[in-house]
Amino acid sequence: MLNAIKRKKQGVLTMTAAIGLLIAMFLLAALVDLMIMGNRYMSLHDTTKELARTIAVQGGSLTTKPEGYPNNYYDTVMLSKLVDNSMKIGGFRDQDYKVTITYTKYETDPGTGRVTNDYSYKRTFIDYTGGAQVITPTDKIDYLNDFTVTIEAQYNWAFSKYIFGQRPAYLKASAPGVSEWKYDYDRWDSET
Repeated sequence: MLNAIKRKKQGVLTMTAAIGLLIAMFLLAALVDLMIMGNRYMSLHDTTKELARTIAVQGGSLTTKPEGYPNNYYDTVMLSKLVDNSMKIGGFRDQDYKVTITYTKYETDPGTGRVTNDYSYKRTFIDYTGGAQVITPTDKIDYLNDFTVTIEAQYNWAFSKYIFGQRPAYLKASAPGVSEWKYDYDRWDSET
């Protein structure tokens, strides 16, 4: 009788240890995934800030350098390569992200110089359609006009997808900016 009780206790202890080990593995997998996702989000945020800063300094990203612009202009292709490189370093694949730029376009009456129309415009800067990268240049974002750069990325769980069957998580980072480049110095609107 005493042996039967000892064997039952050993069986219960073995089951408890096995269940505890499985729970510990699940928790460790979830914790590691959250740490990886946090690191990827920080990388995504840094890339967004750098892109917004570059577009602010240049007044957008065109296919060719604007007339009168000094050295170090990143055209659309070169800037998209920098973003691609930064996203790959951050752990994202090409098809895992999309870059959009939202800005306000102003129409000015040439006679009076007054703004006659302003509207928000959203342009997809980098996207992957059908597996191929599509790059669309921005319009000229003139001096003191604001814009917002947004990068939306997909994070495929490294460990949790096998254990919990997790669907991909979607990360989004935005950074505002104000254009610092004046395209037409002959027409200078008041800054007030």
